[in-house]
This record gives sequence, C-alpha cells and structure tokens, in this order.
Amino acid sequence: MSERRCLMVVPVFPPRSSVGVFRSLRFCRNLPAFGWVPSVCTLNSRNEADNDPLVFELDKRSRIVRVGVYADAYMPTKNHQPTEDSGNRKLRLLVGRLRGLLRPYREVLYETPDRGIGWVNSVKRNDKAILESTKPDLVYSSGPPHSTHLAAMHLAKKAKIPWIADFRDPWARLPWVVSHNPIGRKWIIPGLEKQVVQTASTIVLNNDSSKEDFCKAYPDLAWKFHTITNGIDRAVRDRIQDVLAEYRPDDERSSITICHAGSLYGHRDPSLFLKALAQVRNKGVDIRFQQVGPIDESFNTLRLCQELGIENAVDLVPSLPHVEALKKMAAADILLIIQPDAPVMVPAKLFEMMIFQKPIIGVCDSPSSEEIIEAYGGYSAASQDVVKIREVIELSVAQLERDSYQKDPRRLATCEQYDGVRLTGVLAEHMDRLISERN
Repeated sequence: MSERRCLMVVPVFPPRSSVGVFRSLRFCRNLPAFGWVPSVCTLNSRNEADNDPLVFELDKRSRIVRVGVYADAYMPTKNHQPTEDSGNRKLRLLVGRLRGLLRPYREVLYETPDRGIGWVNSVKRNDKAILESTKPDLVYSSGPPHSTHLAAMHLAKKAKIPWIADFRDPWARLPWVVSHNPIGRKWIIPGLEKQVVQTASTIVLNNDSSKEDFCKAYPDLAWKFHTITNGIDRAVRDRIQDVLAEYRPDDERSSITICHAGSLYGHRDPSLFLKALAQVRNKGVDIRFQQVGPIDESFNTLRLCQELGIENAVDLVPSLPHVEALKKMAAADILLIIQPDAPVMVPAKLFEMMIFQKPIIGVCDSPSSEEIIEAYGGYSAASQDVVKIREVIELSVAQLERDSYQKDPRRLATCEQYDGVRLTGVLAEHMDRLISERN
C-alpha cells in the first residue's frame, strides 16, 4: 500500500494537556499502523523542541506545523479595575452598564463560534505554507473548539481533498444553558454547523447518542454520520498497570472508598450523591468519599457534609499531577463518574477508569454512558434520583465483596472493545473509503 498522508487540524494538542488532546493524539500515534502518516496543524508553542514529532511519540515522518499564538486563538478578558483616574462612582457605573450592553456584540465579533476564531484566521493566512509542508491527501479536524472545523474546511477546499469533521461535544444544540454569546449562539452558530455538516465528506461523533442527535437534525444527510467512541490509550493503560503493580493494599483497612477524580463544576454537583452516601452510612456501612480535583465553591460541599454528618467520611483533595491522581484511583475500592444533564456525551475519563478493573458507578443522564458502564459490569443512576443513587452504591459494595478484586470477564471484554488502536483502525477505514471514492 502506498503511503498516504493526512493533516490533523487540532489546535488543542501537546504540550497542552486538556482532555480534548488525548483523542487526537491517540489517532496520530496509531494511524501509521494502518498506512496513514499524520501531520498536525496546531497552536504555537514556546518550546522549539515541541516541533519534533518524536517528542510526542509520533511517527518520524510526521510534521508538526504550528501557527498563531495563544492570544490570537483565545482572547483574554481584560481586567478593568478602577483606578484613581477612573472618575467618580456614577461615571464608573455608567461605563459598566455600557460594557454590559456591548458585551453581546463583542462576543459576536470575537467569540463566534468561539474564542478560537483568531486561530482560524491564522490558519487561513498561512494556508499555502501549511499545505505545501504537509502535502495531505485528506484533512481531519476535531472540536471543540468547533471553530477548528472552519479552518479545516478552508484547507480542504483549497487543496480539493476529502475532509473528516470529528465532533467530541455538541455544538449548535447544547444540552445545557450557556449565558455568553446569545446572539451568536442563536443566529450564527446553527448556520455554521449546517455549513460544516454539508461540506465535510464524513462526520464522526464519539457516541451513538450524539450521532442520533445529528441524524435527527439533518435527516437527509444521515449517511454522513458515523460513531467512533473514545477509547483506551495503550500508553495510559501501561502507566496505570505500572501504578497498580506498585500499589500495596492495606489489609487492615475496614472502610470502603469511592473516588471521583476530576473537576466538579457547572452541572457536576455532587450534592445528591453525598446525600445518598449519607443514607448508606446511616445503615451502618463504613463507606467514604474521596474527591480528587477542584470543586465549585457555589456547591457549598463542606457545609453540606457537615449538615449530613459525614464530614469525617469525605476527603477533598486538590488537583494533583496525573500520575498522582492515578495512585489515588488505584487505592480506591470503587470509582465514580458524575456527568449530569449531558444526554449526548460520554466522559473520556470513563475509559481511563475501566483500566483499573474496579467497580464503577455512573451518576449520569447519558444513555451511551449508561450502556458502556453496564456492559463493563458497573451500575448507573440518573443524576436527580437519590434513591437510585443509594441503590447503586449498595449494589457496588455488594459487587466489591463478591469480586474480591478478581477480574470480571465483562470488564476485560469491554476494555478490548474500546481499545484505542482498534478504534483508530475504524477511522483509517473511513479515510481509505474517502480516498477510494475520490479515485
């Protein structure tokens, strides 16, 4: 098979380490095994060494093309603090009101479809150099930020080659309410999404619920939509297995620990889970909760724990480096996902949790997440159902006692199903198909 080259348009890429990085990075690392050499178009880095593909364990034939700077892509919000020269209080109030009135229009100009629009313009200005240095046969883009798809659409049109748009999250039909950019979200973003869907050669979604949502929105183009789930990165799997090999359980420990590793903010309120936990403890079960990562202060978690009488059974751990967070998960008995009000999303953290081969509880409202958790052998409950949350905690405790940490065949089979290399092969099949259709 002759060498084929694809251009991965992904502003969120190492050395950045946000959750959106890992899906694209996993594809980049594994595509050469399927006859595709990936190059990457991404944001600039301050470190010259980050232009070397070997630094990120990519194929030596790959190229990393960095354009734009962070400020171009994500315009910082200026901190307007009053000074001695700011005038009197009435003038400051008037200026504040004017800024409030103008904010929606500023957001339309600088944050539509998102703050990454500045980076899109950088890509367009450098389109000739990007295409000449990478010589792609196909373009791939991954969002959010969904402005990325506009950059990829421009490059694919200019090169006259196929383009795959990968949606990791919803875009025009968010399942949650957002307060910023109401004009752009209502009047502009739906049109941009429609343009992307109509123009892209293939649309990839990371779960079946999201695919169903797109098919319902664009029934005449349903043939374009395909599911490629998130999965297990073998490098992460090896790292977790090393952590587990070093971990020595405390045989004298009598309590059971449920661990949630990740930020709790927005709709990820742990309050109902904590109420269910208190109910289980009131039945005489010595069970504890450990949160690893920041919690939104508006949840008043400490006060709630005091009111429930479980403050001594809750351990709030601040953000830790990834490997340290993995050690906390290795020491826990049961792992927890909290993902409410997101019916078309599956958290990438779930696939990392599966590697530990421990009982998993999902407090979520996503049919796709529930399906994966239950196939693995875990339990899930709707985020607003305290009674059901209590029941799944009790079921997981009973499962823990039955399993005695022995590996459940369902867990191994589910991990194999979501193996990252296998899923990259599915992406490569779509890429091969598009090239064949073009020829």
